[in-house]
Amino acid sequence: MSRLALHRSPSGQLATINIVACLISVLIAVVACRYGVGMSYGRADVPFMYEGDALQYSYVLEAQKAGNLSRIDLAGAPIGTDHLDFPNADYANHAMANAVAAPGDFGHRYNRIYLLGVALTALAGFAVARRLGIGLALSVAVSIAFSVLPFHFLREQHLYYNNYSAYALTLLVATWTYLPTAPNASERSRTRHWASVAARTAMLIWIGTTGIYSGFFACVLIGAAGILGYLQFRAVSSLRRMLLSIAVIVVCTSLQLLPTVLYRMENGPNERVAIRSAAETELFGLKIAQMLLPVANHRFGPFAGLREKYDAVAPLKTENSSAGLGLIGAAGFCLALLVLLLPALRHRLSQQAQFAAMAVSVMTLFATIGGFATLFSLIVSPEIRAVNRVSPLIGFASLIVLASVVQTAAASYGRRWLAPAAAVLMVLIAIPDQMPDRRGMLKQRNSAAIARFDSDRKFLADLRRQLPSGANVLQLPFLEYPETNTPIGHYTQFRNHLHGLDLHWTYGAMKGRAASNWLSMLTTLPAVEAVRLFEAAGYAGVVVDERGRTPWIDEFLRELAATHPLATVVSGDGTQTGYALKTAGAAKPKLLLAPGQGWYPPEDRADGKSLMWSSGDASIIVAPVAGGLSGCSLDLELGTVVPRHVEVWVDGVRRARADIRPEARARLRLALPRAGTTVRLKTEPAAAAPGNGDPRLLAFSLFFADPVLCGGTVSRH
Repeated sequence: MSRLALHRSPSGQLATINIVACLISVLIAVVACRYGVGMSYGRADVPFMYEGDALQYSYVLEAQKAGNLSRIDLAGAPIGTDHLDFPNADYANHAMANAVAAPGDFGHRYNRIYLLGVALTALAGFAVARRLGIGLALSVAVSIAFSVLPFHFLREQHLYYNNYSAYALTLLVATWTYLPTAPNASERSRTRHWASVAARTAMLIWIGTTGIYSGFFACVLIGAAGILGYLQFRAVSSLRRMLLSIAVIVVCTSLQLLPTVLYRMENGPNERVAIRSAAETELFGLKIAQMLLPVANHRFGPFAGLREKYDAVAPLKTENSSAGLGLIGAAGFCLALLVLLLPALRHRLSQQAQFAAMAVSVMTLFATIGGFATLFSLIVSPEIRAVNRVSPLIGFASLIVLASVVQTAAASYGRRWLAPAAAVLMVLIAIPDQMPDRRGMLKQRNSAAIARFDSDRKFLADLRRQLPSGANVLQLPFLEYPETNTPIGHYTQFRNHLHGLDLHWTYGAMKGRAASNWLSMLTTLPAVEAVRLFEAAGYAGVVVDERGRTPWIDEFLRELAATHPLATVVSGDGTQTGYALKTAGAAKPKLLLAPGQGWYPPEDRADGKSLMWSSGDASIIVAPVAGGLSGCSLDLELGTVVPRHVEVWVDGVRRARADIRPEARARLRLALPRAGTTVRLKTEPAAAAPGNGDPRLLAFSLFFADPVLCGGTVSRH
């Protein structure tokens, strides 16, 4: 073999060096973040966050792994529920999360997907920095500083937010959009051209499938890049690339949200879930002071004191407190503004660095409180409210500007050592500066998480031994889901689902839909009636979170114990008590009535019937228990405050219609299929205020005597 063959080509050596440098960046970032969130104090099978939104993420993943989010049997028992009213566009994150652990292994999954998000962020940061012309050492520094932004430590409950690799790719795509094709660029081969198109498309798909916010912010920056590129260079190609890039992102996002759109077309909008207002864009907007100030609980006392001084007097301190850039990012942010203000400095930098400075200003002007995002909320839609979440994108662009300035200075003054030295200094400053000092808190949090995790796991194991397989379990207190303030903490009741995947739980029923409405009826009835519905629904057990125990729960349990012998299980930490029916047998077939979409809460009447007013078109869910029951019918008694027309549709077929007058209710009877159905009531004219001081918009009323349509042992008729 020739001596020449033993040596690698220069391009091969460079590729190897880049790979090694990238791996070093990833390793340092993962180790730093693992320490910064306290994983080193915890246990691998216990999620380092075992509370709040972290439990919700794990529940959604388990529900998705068991089937799909359009039909969830794990929650909303006995009717079941879905998660389509609270959608996201995180299919890439979902796929990764499902790949890293088996069903039920939610502790390992949570920890692994967090670290994977850090690794992908570091990888993207390094690769994009190199592609934008940053040298090797400074690219390593940019990657690490980007990956250990305070956002990674302060938003740890929001699992998918910690994979903000899409923001680095967004800057790269926006830069390509802004810059015109070089006039002296050599023509690429057909293979290289399509490889480039495929790579850019893959980046856009990644951006569009790692969260609504990443896709939205990408569209804003790419849109600005296309317009600026056209105005600056008169390049129509910038506009063309802008439109194509935004189209790919919009298509990706739309495909992910399509199930929700179709569901709402069939079932109507849910006016109780994820209702946003333009005011929330101000509440959750970006604050420049928070970006530039030191992180809370800084390791350097004077810096920590400065932040405490600001937090003590500043208004609107929300999740935007996590938007800090650290000293290194703040230096880059200020340099970006100088680059835009000083033409002499701007012209010494590369066009890529100049655009990074533009990106800093564009996204800051958009997301700051009172900025263009507020106008977007007012004019277009308030759904994108937490615009402070753009801070990692601003941070990355700021780091690119800083690295470019250092690189330009090193080249201008002939100091080759300056760039590597600055890179080392950036890393040595960024990690301790951007990582809040929470060692004591993290030790306590992990110790408490392990204790709760073990207690919950043992509690569920003991309870499951007392229950039949696949049993329905009522969780008390009844708490609406999602985004509901509770006395026991956000999403705490999901810990039962995660340790008891083979049971059917009530918590997690989507509020405003049938399962949640039915559970709301059950838990507002007198205890003796609630026990009757409990039996009819085929529940085999009750779990009470002791922090939310109420007199009604005590009365309900007394009534239940009076007719059923109960086996009691108490959790080791005393937070939960389980009650299993010792005589629980197979549920008897029956049909249950559950208000669907379009109803106000039920109102009790003295004649033993309940009354519900609709806010317009509405639906009734007839849900089967134990396979349902044949020969049942639904009696509809409808009233109104103004003359109106009502049509009743079942399975897409109009089955009845009636004209209702205030002085005469309409009575209709519908035969029901064994397996239940959805009954839709369509009405005109539109709902209106009744004129008696009631502020609600009312259409028609429904009177009913019993949520158990047939198959119950006792009736209120």
